Amino acid sequence: PQHGRPLVRRSRGWFRHRAELADWRRTLTRRASALESELGRLRETRDTWTATLANAREGDAPAEVVATIERSLAQIADVRKSTAARRSEVLALQNRVSEQELAASENLEAVQAARARVRSRLFERDVPPIWSGLGAEEVGSGIDLVAAFGPALEDVETFLVDRQDGLLALLLLFGLTWLGASGLKRSIAVRRAAGGEIERHSRVFRRPIALALLLTLLSVYLFFPLAPQPVLDSVGLLLIVPMLRLLPTLLHPGFRPILFGIAAFFVADGLRELLVGAGIDDRLPFAVECAAGAGLCLVLLRPSRLAKISDSERLPRWLGRAVRVGAGIFGVALVANLAGYLALAKLLGEGLLNSIYFAVGLFAGVRVVGVVLDVTTKTAWAQKLHFLRARRAVAIAWIRRAFEVAAAVVWVFLTLGALSLQDPVLSAIGSVLSARASFGTVSISLGDLLAFALTAVVAVVLARAVRFLLMEDVFPRVQTGRGIPHAISATAQYAILFTGLILAFAAAGIDFSRFALLAGALGVGIGFGLQNVVNNFVSGIILLYERPIQVGDAIDMGDLLGHVKRIGIRSSTVRTFDGSEVIVPNADLISQRVINWTLSDKQRRVVVPIGVEYGTDPERVIEILKEIAEQNERVLRYPAPVVLFRAHGDSSLDFQLRAWIPNFDDWLVVESELNRAINRALKEADIGIPFPQRDLHIRSVDDEAARKLAGKE
Repeated sequence: PQHGRPLVRRSRGWFRHRAELADWRRTLTRRASALESELGRLRETRDTWTATLANAREGDAPAEVVATIERSLAQIADVRKSTAARRSEVLALQNRVSEQELAASENLEAVQAARARVRSRLFERDVPPIWSGLGAEEVGSGIDLVAAFGPALEDVETFLVDRQDGLLALLLLFGLTWLGASGLKRSIAVRRAAGGEIERHSRVFRRPIALALLLTLLSVYLFFPLAPQPVLDSVGLLLIVPMLRLLPTLLHPGFRPILFGIAAFFVADGLRELLVGAGIDDRLPFAVECAAGAGLCLVLLRPSRLAKISDSERLPRWLGRAVRVGAGIFGVALVANLAGYLALAKLLGEGLLNSIYFAVGLFAGVRVVGVVLDVTTKTAWAQKLHFLRARRAVAIAWIRRAFEVAAAVVWVFLTLGALSLQDPVLSAIGSVLSARASFGTVSISLGDLLAFALTAVVAVVLARAVRFLLMEDVFPRVQTGRGIPHAISATAQYAILFTGLILAFAAAGIDFSRFALLAGALGVGIGFGLQNVVNNFVSGIILLYERPIQVGDAIDMGDLLGHVKRIGIRSSTVRTFDGSEVIVPNADLISQRVINWTLSDKQRRVVVPIGVEYGTDPERVIEILKEIAEQNERVLRYPAPVVLFRAHGDSSLDFQLRAWIPNFDDWLVVESELNRAINRALKEADIGIPFPQRDLHIRSVDDEAARKLAGKE
């Protein structure tokens, strides 16, 4: 065949054959190396026994000993001979496999060249117009079906025999998926009976066999991408069954006729491929297919159909445009087929059909995986994970987005292959990425920049994810000292970031030997202008491992009082009690005097001064103040509260209530509660709280002021 899917299949067949030959060559190489090692060991053994024989003859050893040594040497010689023969056979097989691998590469290049010739002659008529005679061969005794399909059946049989371990793994995957889906089905039924909230997507688990079959069949394309084409075609036909069982539960009813129509197209396409395999001309069936595809697209473009779909689901604008493009492509393929431009017709029509099949399959996989994730993360065992309870929606959104992006990339890759554009596009992308720009002695390419950026982004995301999982799920389950989780998680994050940076430079192709000059310049810079940066960096490491100050500690640095929210590699963040966040260099936390209220524990002593009027019984006051402290629930019983009679003041008897509280953050509240209770208790005990008093002595005034002060006027 000169065009269409047969060339694609032939290309995949030669590629698969070359991959198998490469595996055989590697196996034979390992076997040849093992035999060579065995020959070396036998050579050493022979030399040892030869020396032993010489010593035995020189020492007049008994004849029986000499005969035994000679028999051993003869046996060693026989083993060496058979091993050398096996090595020769392996080397001969290795040469034959290498020749076959070279032939497969040449055939693959020939097929690629044929595909390139077909692409270059797309607009040349390659067959007569369809109205001048179809040229199809009639099905009859001239068609040898066994000869036509025999090689395909042999490929399938060989695959089933050679991949028994992989097939057993697929059966195990099917069984585990079936059991898991059945368990979730029962769990969902229990929750529904109990009145729990169940999403409509959970209806997928009512069909556990179909769900397990879908995921297992999709795994075939993942684990066996180079399987024989008949195997992949059979898997594709089997996929129709679970898709038609599951997708209608996930789609709006208006989309269901489209799904069944695509399934019908897939079956018809498979039957047409059988005609091609039997040597029958498929131009007329292909023309009917293209006409039906164009008609289906036109039906979908009817306003009533679009309105019916968009009533309950928002219809993306691009979907209507895609349907219009599909109708145009089917129409062009139909006209080209009728006019004799069969290569162009097959490229457009079959490429579009394959693209639709890929899209439906990937869409089904992504939607089903999303539903499985959504339901399984709501189960009891999943809710035991702290990060799922705290960030479930975010985690599910990220995972879904990752699957969607991966599916989109795979769809583009497969569609380009279906349109015979994969090699040209990849070659063009490779040329753009490998184009280098030179700046003096530095040469860099766009591919290097992309590799650097991608590696750096992956390192940053991985570092954050690891630290988040450690802080949210690992350390809460482990008993550790204060500050140790932060130190370990920060170390892991910085280690991943540093390793990612090294890998990013390596991926960009940067020679590390050129950093010697940069390191020297950096040393000079440190000596002149980067002392503070390095000082803060080293101080951050000291804070991280010595832990004199930890995240959550309440510190006092003179005019700064608040909680430590973050300890970074260069600076730390302190949130004051007023709500502001202050960035403090790490060097200040190491070199300056810092009061840490919560380093070893969070206890704090509250001191409440109080003065009473002269004439009050001090014992009575001490008793009242002790009773007030003991009645407060926030005050610790040990150490016990203490009341001290401090001094005879200018206007009062000065007392001081000292009480310990378990939480530093409550000291202002406790101080307020104690003051209110003291004021109330002293008032009830009729004990006055004096205010400052002063006596004023007037030494001299004028006569008029004296008369007024005396009250004579």
